Amino acid sequence: MRGKISALVAIAALVIGVGLLAVPATSDAVVISNVSVTVGTGTFCGGVACANPIWTPGIGGGINLNPGDTLVLTQTGGAGGFNFDTSDFGAGGSHCTAASPCATSLTINGGVVALVPGQATAGNLANNNQDVNGSPALAHNEARDWTLAGTIPGVANIYFGYADNLHSNTCTDSNVNCVPDVGDFALAFGTNNANNHFIGGGASGAGLGVTPTGPPHCDPNATTTTCFDAGAILIVAFAGKVPEPASLLLLGAGLLGLASWGAWRNGREAR
Repeated sequence: MRGKISALVAIAALVIGVGLLAVPATSDAVVISNVSVTVGTGTFCGGVACANPIWTPGIGGGINLNPGDTLVLTQTGGAGGFNFDTSDFGAGGSHCTAASPCATSLTINGGVVALVPGQATAGNLANNNQDVNGSPALAHNEARDWTLAGTIPGVANIYFGYADNLHSNTCTDSNVNCVPDVGDFALAFGTNNANNHFIGGGASGAGLGVTPTGPPHCDPNATTTTCFDAGAILIVAFAGKVPEPASLLLLGAGLLGLASWGAWRNGREAR
């Protein structure tokens, strides 16, 4: 009986070892099926019911993010519709200011994302800027680069930012191009391809009466130029933890050694 058990252990170890050597490890993708964010008095969503389902057509049946892929959600309104102007949803419908910040909450795939302290009340998504009524609103720029807002453990990091090429003052993001695209995610805003999924755009500056100081500000008199005055959410899927080939080789070799030892011991006991 003891010899049979040793033989079974040896065979099992041999099968596992060969399998690890022959089959490469894979990383799981994550599917973003619904997102809901509340900024002050406004709730915006996609893939789920809410007052402003602005990303529902884009998210559709789900956005598949492979390890390292990104998804950006921002305004989707057409012809002057800045439908994710998140600086305008303070308490009681007033603008977000330091005195009246916009409390923010975020839900992804039905789970509440724990936001970094400060992002829940004042972060880049609402920006706490005084986008006030009257002439200052036509000049005051609100652009901010991506800031880490929260993490879905083992799945993705979440960043908040603000895009603003509408107002005429100098862009207030670090590289002065009016959109949140600095660092490792420089292509995430405005780029739509297999790795960067961008759901946004569509607002024209026509008739807004803003006099741009030149590029990169949008032309307020054009009907084809996309203008942004909107918050932005960036979801970055974690890179998968794929074992290195050398690690797999060592593990496989170890199991093969275990199999050989088991076979030797089994033969010795049989004598």
